[in-house]
Amino acid sequence: MFVEILLPLKLAKPFTYSVDSTIQLERGQRVIVPFGKQKRYTGIVWRVDVSEPTYETKTIEGVYEDYPLVTAHQLALWEWMALHYMCSLGEVMRTALVPGLLIEGKWDSPVSEHDQVHHMLDEAKTTQEYWVQLIDKSKALSLLEASKSVRQISLLKTLIELSPEGEPISWKRLRKQAGVSTAVRQSLCEKEIIALTERPATFLEPMNAELHEFKLSAAQEEVFGQIKSGFTANKPVLLKGVTGSGKTEIYMKLIEEVIGRSQQVLFLLPEIALTTELTMRINRRFPEQVLAYNSSMSSAQRVEAWEKILNQDSSVQIVVGSRSALFLPFRALGMIVVDEEHDYSYKQTDPAPRYHARDVAVYLSHLTKASVLLGSATPSIESIFNAQHKNGNEKYLRVDLNSRYAESLPTQLKLIDLREEYKRKRMHGFFSQTLLSALESTLEDRKQILFFQNRRGYATLVSCQSCGAVKRCKHCDVGLTYHKRESLLRCHYCSYEERFTVECGDCGQYDSVAQGLGTEQIEHFLREQYPNHSVLRVDSDSSASLTKRRKALSAFEAQEYDMLVGTQMISKGIDFSNIGLVVVVQADQMLYRADYRAQEQSFQLILQVAGRGGRRSSTPALMLLQTFNPGHRVLQQLLRYDDVAFYADELKERKTFFYPPYSRMIRIQFKAKSESTVWEAASWFAKALRQFNGIEVLGNDSPIVSKIRGLHYQQIVVKYPKSISPHKLKDAIVRVQRSFEGIGNFQSVRLGYHVDHI
Repeated sequence: MFVEILLPLKLAKPFTYSVDSTIQLERGQRVIVPFGKQKRYTGIVWRVDVSEPTYETKTIEGVYEDYPLVTAHQLALWEWMALHYMCSLGEVMRTALVPGLLIEGKWDSPVSEHDQVHHMLDEAKTTQEYWVQLIDKSKALSLLEASKSVRQISLLKTLIELSPEGEPISWKRLRKQAGVSTAVRQSLCEKEIIALTERPATFLEPMNAELHEFKLSAAQEEVFGQIKSGFTANKPVLLKGVTGSGKTEIYMKLIEEVIGRSQQVLFLLPEIALTTELTMRINRRFPEQVLAYNSSMSSAQRVEAWEKILNQDSSVQIVVGSRSALFLPFRALGMIVVDEEHDYSYKQTDPAPRYHARDVAVYLSHLTKASVLLGSATPSIESIFNAQHKNGNEKYLRVDLNSRYAESLPTQLKLIDLREEYKRKRMHGFFSQTLLSALESTLEDRKQILFFQNRRGYATLVSCQSCGAVKRCKHCDVGLTYHKRESLLRCHYCSYEERFTVECGDCGQYDSVAQGLGTEQIEHFLREQYPNHSVLRVDSDSSASLTKRRKALSAFEAQEYDMLVGTQMISKGIDFSNIGLVVVVQADQMLYRADYRAQEQSFQLILQVAGRGGRRSSTPALMLLQTFNPGHRVLQQLLRYDDVAFYADELKERKTFFYPPYSRMIRIQFKAKSESTVWEAASWFAKALRQFNGIEVLGNDSPIVSKIRGLHYQQIVVKYPKSISPHKLKDAIVRVQRSFEGIGNFQSVRLGYHVDHI
């Protein structure tokens, strides 16, 4: 018998293997197959009972499970993603399967192959762990009264506290909370007070839960009904709810209905850092039914989560996760929630597949017949466009929630004209006197302050005042960022570092100075100016791990700090109750980026940051934006909270310049070690694409950062109207690629497709 096996490699198609006719395989099962001379890979059965090929086949060497590990819906999703995002099925498979399910091996000796294969299979099996159970409570109580062993007392007290009914407890959990060794456990086993049993290892930490009741307001109830109407009409629903309106509680009630039907819920978030906090909130409402899933989990944790979801374990009816959670093996998916649907963190840039989680979620809902809800205070232009009325044929149903919950007031926005502040000599470094006066007043009122600056480090570049030379990365085409605390210059693309010196490497003068503003410099300024007030900085330098970030934000929420300085990681999903002032130190920095989405992203980000203030407060918070251009259209619309005018103007500009959503775009990226080769290759490709009618080919040209980690980059942007079939155009581009790959000079050039470039 012959079967097609999908491998986690960049290959044009699945490969055919032979298998003993006594082995019954199903589509989606996991197997071990040889590939090449010595390597062994985990493969997925793609098709069974295929025709015998004309070439000599290799034989499947092992079968992991006797059931499909990947569902039919998953395989259909993989196939669509490969076609839509112009990559191989193997690349989708490598992204979709968790690392613990993709075991690979390489060995030289043919004699040991059989043993090696079975060793790989054994590695894939779940390991065992010990569980502890109290078997004689009277003995335990007597020992607690008579024993002088602090550790034995600690173990028994913790065991009774964790399991008052005498149920078995994981030794891993018990040891962690009691702080005792295996010797203490063994001693109590010998006294026949406790007993040990072995179970398959579990790596998912249990979550302590408290049932939390919540009543929807009249406005929330109305929106809830509208959403359900959209679900009945089988349309994705776009929920546009202002910050603080209580969107999460509407999600909760919808989740309650879905799991009441014994269906599963997938709740997507753009940032890993947000998953734990929201999971805890949902877990308080739905005890012992929630799983937090993201790429920061260990391989073992992710494998266990996969198997629990595949088996429809009742403890994971609700999955809260980042974009990788889309690939889990749901069998009874009832609803997908995409929170903060506008966030560009949902877009994977590298490696392939370069997908957008929101769009994949919509397609997954189509495959599984699940309802899909897209939520945001500032929806993306694409989603607003999809929800526009088109004679009743709009793609999405739009539902608006315009009132904040519990009558809390929206943050007041004010602009500080930096031209006037500089003219009147009222500047203190990057801070205007108007800003500092508001800061001091807020501190006097015992309110907290949030500073937003979307650049980390102390200064964004270091240059010589004598010759103008900028200290640049040796491997990337970017200036190095100055980190004062460590006295380092660091590249934020490849992590190259060098010591900071004032000596110029070009002219030899000792005249190098740091310029530009980062979060570290704001923190430094505030600590110097306000030594009696505490300052916390949260960015990927100060809080690299999720644990550190959570602890830092929890400390700020507990009002252990007066001021918080951070990047966009503090702009969403975090519920601060005592913010009196929000500051955007450099509003212009976001607005004038060389990107057609710059104004949209600035509008969204500023409103998200503003939404952190005044929550659960009877007095509105104040937001100050420092700018050299207070008359800018977007800033004026922000002042008025006029998102209707903003979206109308933005759509008008997009239509005028033929940008999405009025067109479709594919960015083709080229990279190679040789600058001349990559330029020549991209030029050849662009010329070939211009032979097609009806499309616009922009480039080739260099991206903003044209060299990263020693590789030079070129790019082409293909814009085409929606009247052209995407599949036909992509097929044509792939034909050009095949010709391109046959040219010897271009063998070293690597291509990457960014479909739906947003």
